[in-house]
Order: sequence, then C-alpha cells, then structure tokens
Amino acid sequence: MKMLFWLELSVRLISDVLSQLTESDSVKRILGIVLAYGNYMNGGNRMRDQADGFQIDMLTKLKDIKSSRSPQINLLRVTLEKYIADYEKESFPNFAFPLPALGLLRQAISADPENALLNLTEKEKVLGGK
Repeated sequence: MKMLFWLELSVRLISDVLSQLTESDSVKRILGIVLAYGNYMNGGNRMRDQADGFQIDMLTKLKDIKSSRSPQINLLRVTLEKYIADYEKESFPNFAFPLPALGLLRQAISADPENALLNLTEKEKVLGGK
C-alpha cells in the first residue's frame, strides 16, 4: 500500500506541474523571457543559432547564472524584473512568481512512475505468493 501511495503521489505531482506549465499564460510568458535571454546570451555563436526551447530543469539553475558585471545580478532576478515590468506592474504588491515551486519542479523531474510501478508489481508478486 505504501508503494501505491508513492506512485499515486508521483503521478499527481507530475500531472499538477504539467498542468501549471501548459495552461498558464504567465508561465508561457516567463518561459518566453527565459528563452529570449538565453538566445541573447548565446548570440554571436554561429554553432548555437536561435534556440526553439530549453530543458525544463534549466529553470532550477536561473539563480546560478550570474552577470559578469555584478555578482548580485542573476538570470532569475533579471527574468523576474522583466516579467514584472511587462506584465505585472500594476499588481506588483501582490505579485507571485508564476512557476511551480522549484522544489516541486525538481521532484517532478526526478519522479520515475515507471520504476515505482515496476517495484509495486514485484511487491504484489511476493505478497501474492505468500
């Protein structure tokens, strides 16, 4: 039963994160800003050209990408400031970053429902054989 609980929790977690990522206009705007900044930072590199996307785990690394001019400035801060300036200026006092919590995003990325299902099936065989 415990394994089934974790399997259901993993599937629900992945489903919730995917819903937030695919249905929210705010998330689409944030992802567009991140993509635009990434393309800008890679500008001048003929090998990379303009990207059509990026790996979702990149979102967890935005705070680690620092400005060469000031170590206090990182890509997360710049992205947030750009989003606020363009889309949330009037509601800034109530502003919340519209991405799923980074901890949930990390868990969803690392969740392996297929492996959990395999473990559950193996345990059921063992328990059923007794």
